[in-house]
Amino acid sequence: SNLDIPTSLLFNKGHDNKLSFTPSSAVIAERRTFTISCWFKRCNLGVVQYLWEMGGNDNANDRLFCRFGSDDTLRISDSGTVFRETVRKFRDVSAWYHLVVAFDTTDGTAGNRVKVYVNGVQETVFGTSNNPGQNDQKGFSDDSEHTIGRTGIDNGFSFDGYMANFDAVGGAQLTPSNFGKTDTNGQWIPIKYT
Repeated sequence: SNLDIPTSLLFNKGHDNKLSFTPSSAVIAERRTFTISCWFKRCNLGVVQYLWEMGGNDNANDRLFCRFGSDDTLRISDSGTVFRETVRKFRDVSAWYHLVVAFDTTDGTAGNRVKVYVNGVQETVFGTSNNPGQNDQKGFSDDSEHTIGRTGIDNGFSFDGYMANFDAVGGAQLTPSNFGKTDTNGQWIPIKYT
């Protein structure tokens, strides 16, 4: 892919880079309904690497993370349950990928509580798929550390690659059209979130 994404940030696994933020207080509504969107380009395959981790306490209600496995699949999990693990393998080191993870645990339909989109298209085939309970709270907007580019809890497993346009939106389960669009050549490209 020759997609150009300006102002990306390079995470070098050898330097153990990360960005982190700790909210001053928890917001219950945002712990149930939220969306995380980011663009990434991988540089190193076949190893466990975290894209992000929300919440710095290792229990089901206060942690949620997104990481690549050593098989290059993508996992969305809390400390005890894998909600989605892709069959798709993310192995193209020349390509930018757009990932959207959208939660709404208030939804009465269990299968709608976790949605994963890659390059504007909803993923529907998973190697593992479990649903959070209705009204469960997760680590997003918890008053503990939120980390981009590695895990804070496991103290390592740094991402090795580029990341850009990271958006974390509390209170809404959004779709990719809030963060990207198809250009005239049919390629999925970023747009500014408003």
